[in-house]
Amino acid sequence: CALPILQVDDKLIIGLLTANDPRGMEFMFTCYYRPLVLWTDTILNDIPAAEDLVQEFLVDFWQQHVYERISSGGIREIGRASCRERV
Repeated sequence: CALPILQVDDKLIIGLLTANDPRGMEFMFTCYYRPLVLWTDTILNDIPAAEDLVQEFLVDFWQQHVYERISSGGIREIGRASCRERV
């Protein structure tokens, strides 16, 4: 994901989240919200429901400190798996 003047990747997002830097969630939302909603919509054919599922994933990712347990794969893969399980 590219934000103005900054190249953002999962490693940067996870590092910021681990450091309790609010930019971690901002970057995660900016980089992954729309793609995950569109991907989830391919399963549900319901954008509002897809938005709700992705929002639940993002909240759980933050509140349950999922980022501290990522050993393989990336945020996108974890997000897709989480949204698929919630369908």
